[in-house]
Amino acid sequence: MIKKIEIKDIASYSPEGEEIPDLKKVNFFFGNNGSGKSTITKFLYNLNLQKDLSETRYKNCTTEGFNDQTHQILVFDDQFVERNFINKNFQPGIFSLNEKNDEIDILINAEKEKLKIDENHFNSVLPSREKKLKDLLHKSTEELKKTCFKERKAFDTFYQHDIKSVSYTHLRAH
Repeated sequence: MIKKIEIKDIASYSPEGEEIPDLKKVNFFFGNNGSGKSTITKFLYNLNLQKDLSETRYKNCTTEGFNDQTHQILVFDDQFVERNFINKNFQPGIFSLNEKNDEIDILINAEKEKLKIDENHFNSVLPSREKKLKDLLHKSTEELKKTCFKERKAFDTFYQHDIKSVSYTHLRAH
């Protein structure tokens, strides 16, 4: 277990550095923006990396009590979410629950089967409902056209009758 961290000559930390003693198994770092919280988490994450992948900018930072062979550091920050959830199609064992995993897997598979049944039902019912709606729309459109043309004819007759009356009246007046 890490008992102490010393951060030197990186980001907001001076070459003299800062010592963080008396660490426990679980530690919370909080502070103002720019106070060095992210630098600490990045340094701790860097300790987990293989030597050829680790960053040399942390060369002046040290820990007391960390053994890379037997310890694993989990840093839950924005990069953790990105590395483990956003940039992956597969999450490696993060959700290991306990010995009841078989029971949970059975429940998950049962729910997946229900989803398949619902999807199949939806796919079989949707086309027939869609056809019924299209037929109803077509029928309603045709009925509307007939009604409109019927009303138009009545209007045309009225209009022509009106013109004849006006013309006849106009001719008689002269």
